[in-house]
Amino acid sequence: MRKTSSFALLIVLMSILSMIFISFLSKQTALVSIEHYVKFGNILLILFSTATIALFIKELFLSNVISVKPAPKALLILSLSLLLVLSIFQKQVGIIATSIFILISISYAIINRKIYTPNRVYIFIVIYALLQLFGTIGTVKGFRFPDMSFSFYLIPISFYCFRIEKTVLLQIMRFFFRAMLIYMAITLIFWYFNMQFLNIGFLEWMKQKVLTNGFNAYYWTNSWTNYMHPSYISLVLFPALFSGLYLYYKKLETSKISKFELLVFIFFSIASQIAMQSRIGIVCIAFILTISFFYYLKLRTKFFKWGIFTTVILIGISFVILGNKVDGFITDPVRKMDSTLAINYIKSHPWWGAGYHQEALALSSQQEISKDKITIVPNVKTYTHNEFLGDTVQFGVLGLIVLLILLFGLLRYSVISKSFLLQQFFCLYFIFMLIEEPLYVQEGITRFMVFLAFFIHLSECDHPIKSIELWKRLPKSEPAK
Repeated sequence: MRKTSSFALLIVLMSILSMIFISFLSKQTALVSIEHYVKFGNILLILFSTATIALFIKELFLSNVISVKPAPKALLILSLSLLLVLSIFQKQVGIIATSIFILISISYAIINRKIYTPNRVYIFIVIYALLQLFGTIGTVKGFRFPDMSFSFYLIPISFYCFRIEKTVLLQIMRFFFRAMLIYMAITLIFWYFNMQFLNIGFLEWMKQKVLTNGFNAYYWTNSWTNYMHPSYISLVLFPALFSGLYLYYKKLETSKISKFELLVFIFFSIASQIAMQSRIGIVCIAFILTISFFYYLKLRTKFFKWGIFTTVILIGISFVILGNKVDGFITDPVRKMDSTLAINYIKSHPWWGAGYHQEALALSSQQEISKDKITIVPNVKTYTHNEFLGDTVQFGVLGLIVLLILLFGLLRYSVISKSFLLQQFFCLYFIFMLIEEPLYVQEGITRFMVFLAFFIHLSECDHPIKSIELWKRLPKSEPAK
């Protein structure tokens, strides 16, 4: 077994041994019970923290990526590494990690008296953020600067307060990839622990949406982290997945991963999505692997066109055979009702909607109007679970146009820059925008901006970028890192 595979092998062995030990405890003691699952979750959280710190020391300190001197750069690399990992936890943790990174980045720029010219793609981000700003006009709270919009401005600014060498960025990426492998291993162990005392088999788990005491499957899978939303957890796990694919294709000595490690990550990713009963997660993994397959064909073989042709044929056959089952897989009554209410609201408010963050009010009012015309599914109204419909409900047709312009700008840049990571990032968020609203909640905005800025920063390493000496007017070009 090669050295690069030893880490993944250790994770696999520890996961298997942990599950065997849990089975033993379940049969011999009363420790595997609902009374102890919170304590077990806390133990796993401590284990994850300890393992991640040890991994950081091994990956970045012992490999001399970080040295004590210069201290500002060491703190910068530390804050960026933790920002990527901690973004998978609840909103408050993400806000703290982001704030620390922003503070250190700006301090780094002041110390070095240098900033860099932002990428023009961020113009589309600013336009979208301004839409949210002016969307507050006429709302209950009145015209104001939306708190969640800070991420649209401050995260890109922070990434242009410094430049890090590409080799270092890739080593940070590998640390993030491996930390997420640890996260998924612990999640699966916690899932197995809960299946034991709930006395639910694997197939039964897959059939039931609500398992016990009114809690969904993802509660019994992810509550050890105190954050349980499967969609927003996946918006961190999947960037780790295509980061791993990218590192595997690059095969650089300082940041390479083995085929075995990549396969283990893919298996754990699929298992985690199954455990969380995330239908869209399974679809996204299929898309990520398909895009990566095409990338590999184009990079290493002469069968790229044949690969596309074969994939299109297989997808067509799948829809013919499974056509009657697809609708049930991608829809549910709550989302279907919310979409119907949103469409009816848009028809009556086409040019300007309810305003910034007024979706719950709009859906509730439309439900009252439509209660005699459509089947109402009892649920608490929050948002439409569709970014395209949601922005149109808030800002009318103008909001939809601005969102499409933003997505077009990101797609165009990902193609022009030939960035595998940005192309995967675009596809991931486009799919999720069909069933969620990542730009409506803080968790989604933070994840969106952190990984977008990180991947853009990486894509710029191969090209010169203009630096601006603080308190001086004339910019000068710096070579690629």
